[in-house]
Amino acid sequence: MKPQPLFSMTTAYKRMIDFHRVDNNIYALMIYMVGDGVEINGLNQVFDYLRGVEKYVFPNTKYCDLGAGLFDKVMDYENFLCQENVYNEKVRALSQAWIESFDITYKKTKASWWKRLTAKKIEEQSVVMQPYEKHHVWKVPTNSTDLVGIENVRPVFKSAYQQTSKDVGYVYELELIKAINLPNVYFARPCINISLFNNADTANQYLAQSVIEQQEFAKHKEYQELQDKCIPAIMRFDMFTNSKNMSR
Repeated sequence: MKPQPLFSMTTAYKRMIDFHRVDNNIYALMIYMVGDGVEINGLNQVFDYLRGVEKYVFPNTKYCDLGAGLFDKVMDYENFLCQENVYNEKVRALSQAWIESFDITYKKTKASWWKRLTAKKIEEQSVVMQPYEKHHVWKVPTNSTDLVGIENVRPVFKSAYQQTSKDVGYVYELELIKAINLPNVYFARPCINISLFNNADTANQYLAQSVIEQQEFAKHKEYQELQDKCIPAIMRFDMFTNSKNMSR
């Protein structure tokens, strides 16, 4: 059986734009995917209803400290993508007014009375983060024509490991985005999954299993075609992990 991470997060269904910690809660500003991407309307805007704040409730300070580390890792990768991908940077630029409102509300940033009055109201959803439980997805992808069937294997292209202390480590995986409620069906685009472990041995066992899954996926009849489609994302993954001196 594959080892279970303490916490994990994926960029498959949403993009994190910013986050703040308040006591043992973490508030994250999210933009939700439609299909396998962020939807921008004809006015060159992200639809308001695709933005929201997720309130992650941790059971105690110890786990919130660990959770905050995971959020840092996700945000670090999001920032990297904004530097390397024009589309990601465009989404971030179109969200500046929401980021400002988010800071006013949750970071308690000093602002004029007028900015506080006109700050955008963002819907909030609670997500309870318990150890060894997957957190809930608030929004999910709609149907897409860009789907592929992958049976009997998890479609992982690459993985990498980063250890930040004696016990705490993170496994990064680049894998295809799973279509919600469709078994063995995926979007022909990859996402990042980051898993947090507070036991180095467990993390290494998980990474070893991930490597086996990569080898099995490489045997799939559609692997070469999918790999060719995903080359830009694969190259970015390598660039990021190399810059962090991660083991692979």
